[in-house]
Amino acid sequence: MELSRAWLVNRVLRKPAVLLPVLVALLYTLIDLPLGQIPPVGGTLEAWTSFLGSTCLPLSLEHLLASILAMWGGPLPAIAYRGVLQAFEWFSPVLPDLNWAMKALVGTAVPVVALGIIQEYFSFQLAPCCRRKKRGEQGIVSAAAFSVAAVIAIWFSLGVFPVKPAVIYSGSMRPSIEVGDIVIVAQKNPSLLDVGDVISYRVKDSPIPIVHRVITIEGDGSSKAFITKGDDNKEADQPVKPEQVMGKVVLKIPRVGWASIAIRKFIISG
Repeated sequence: MELSRAWLVNRVLRKPAVLLPVLVALLYTLIDLPLGQIPPVGGTLEAWTSFLGSTCLPLSLEHLLASILAMWGGPLPAIAYRGVLQAFEWFSPVLPDLNWAMKALVGTAVPVVALGIIQEYFSFQLAPCCRRKKRGEQGIVSAAAFSVAAVIAIWFSLGVFPVKPAVIYSGSMRPSIEVGDIVIVAQKNPSLLDVGDVISYRVKDSPIPIVHRVITIEGDGSSKAFITKGDDNKEADQPVKPEQVMGKVVLKIPRVGWASIAIRKFIISG
């Protein structure tokens, strides 16, 4: 793979340029993507976000760094870089079983730092000397900011932080919450919930959480249950157990979720 990468960058594409390693990295990311880990087309948003954060983003940055190494030094630096990663994985007797969030952070931070060092070192070959430092610093800051922002966005969307966004797909909470709105759900101890709170909860076999208002609280302790209902619904929902509750809605962002709805409809219809 690294021999073909170096040949493609330095023989076919000829002249070194910033865009070339990006294109080559995208190509080799598609080739190297583990097909068995790709979620099904109808998979949940959490499954797809986790896959993109823990697999796609780190893999693409790994190939970007290898492509830049191949552009400036030929196949040997790229082989050395990716060879160390593979050797560590093959020969290490015990590897830490990191969760997807830490995999995303580690897999993103290491290539970004290396890219910054390489770009700073070779920046004089990409621009006149009078603009060398400015461009090199801008590239480093841009790459780092984009990667960190992507990881934080993925963490936020999957609830690594104590708050999590949820897209509203139905009009059951009209007029207070409309279709296409995004609500921010904060984790909260179910014992602290009160009648009138709008909560998000999971239903078995449904990938989309339900956002409804608590109208009654029944029982206590292990037998406690929340009776919820959409503001625009006539009938109440089935009793909700405390372990089903994901959190309380603390903020509404109008209409921002329409893009997510359109993408989901496209995937399901496709």
